[in-house]
Amino acid sequence: RDCLLSRGLGDVYKRQNMDCSWLAAWTDADTGAGLPTNGTTAAGGVIYEFDGTPMTLTEDLNLNGCVVKLMGAVLAVKSTATSTPVLTLSNGGKLLVGTSSVATGALKAVSSTYPLTIDIQDGTLEIDGGIVRDVAQDATTGSALYVGDGATLIMKNSGTVYGSSASSTEMATVKIDGGSADIASSSIINVANTGTALWVEQSSGSYTNLAVSNAAVGIQAYNGAPQIDGFTSTDNTVGVDVYGGMSLPTIYRSTSLSGQSLSLIHISEPTRQEAIS
Repeated sequence: RDCLLSRGLGDVYKRQNMDCSWLAAWTDADTGAGLPTNGTTAAGGVIYEFDGTPMTLTEDLNLNGCVVKLMGAVLAVKSTATSTPVLTLSNGGKLLVGTSSVATGALKAVSSTYPLTIDIQDGTLEIDGGIVRDVAQDATTGSALYVGDGATLIMKNSGTVYGSSASSTEMATVKIDGGSADIASSSIINVANTGTALWVEQSSGSYTNLAVSNAAVGIQAYNGAPQIDGFTSTDNTVGVDVYGGMSLPTIYRSTSLSGQSLSLIHISEPTRQEAIS
């Protein structure tokens, strides 16, 4: 088969120039049916909803204004030594990784040896109880999931991002750098006390009941002062690392403050003295 859908893991997104127009035009060669939809966005973008359908992506896909919901479905990106498909979220487009009553949706690589690449431009990645893993680390941004200007990350209802082993604390699993973040009751899990779980740089956002684990640094506040209401740090070498800025991060109801054996907060120069006096 040449396309996607509803017949198991062998079904593949594998056409060139795939975007919202391509999704709208696609029909099943056997039945003539289009993709399953569930309404439109306020801007008129079509919402495509997949419940339990395993899919594989082998070419670039740009969600440039439409929405794809993985409600228990798994989207596996097939990178190889010679091919790296890019999943782009642009022009208000959105990928939602959610759950169904029987399954947890996921965005992952077909093989962790060849991680996936996601480019959140002026779009949204929402992890609503689902799982994102195997995201390629980018040396330019210093992160796997990069949320820059115009981009939005939403995590809630036990949404989870799994990081990969990192060679430096400068590599973040999730980096908020000028973009918007709303993270509630969710987790970022690193590997073997390497890398930084969450890096917040010159950005604000809402962080509630956030759990970070297995990182060299749980949260890096770099020239920023995020407010975190509910924070659990587990098996991180340093819980919070603060560099620069005029004030320290504000952490309410941190379970890490009650006897966990780690260096909870490390303050680096040039954090302003007036911020910590």
